[in-house]
Amino acid sequence: MRVVIVLVGHGSPPKGYPAEKVSEYVRLEKQLKSGGEDVRRRFQELDAEIRNYPRTPENDPYWHGLNELVNAMKEKGGDFLDVIPAFNEFCSPTIEEAISRAAGMKPDKIIVVPTMMVRGGEHSEEDIPEKLEELSEKVRDVEIIYAWPFDLAALASFLVEQAKRYAGKQ
Repeated sequence: MRVVIVLVGHGSPPKGYPAEKVSEYVRLEKQLKSGGEDVRRRFQELDAEIRNYPRTPENDPYWHGLNELVNAMKEKGGDFLDVIPAFNEFCSPTIEEAISRAAGMKPDKIIVVPTMMVRGGEHSEEDIPEKLEELSEKVRDVEIIYAWPFDLAALASFLVEQAKRYAGKQ
């Protein structure tokens, strides 16, 4: 079975990116559904600008951290063709770009795994599934599977083990 993993993180604005543009981005994002063409166009301009802003470990530790996790997943192995990062907002590649790249590898399946692990988040419960539904219409020859929600027992075990690792440290 030929499988590609797309690991989706939230994304954040990089340090040094103008705060007034981040505020405008957030304001316009809230107006997308009710706003007109001008709102959509300006939001798309800002979205492209902020996603393509140069990233370094210093100006965007989140972006760097997700890419480190992707590399660690690649090292862990499995028989995956690749592990590709994607970001819900603020960073590149977008989910759409990552799915397109994954589909280009001609896998049997693309498994989309979010880093947002608990229920109640708008991105993991609404935004990502909506995007994947749209993309499934475009990428018909590859099965796209959203690996969410997480198994709470497995997640609880993972977090308890993490706490145990630190329990004896002072």
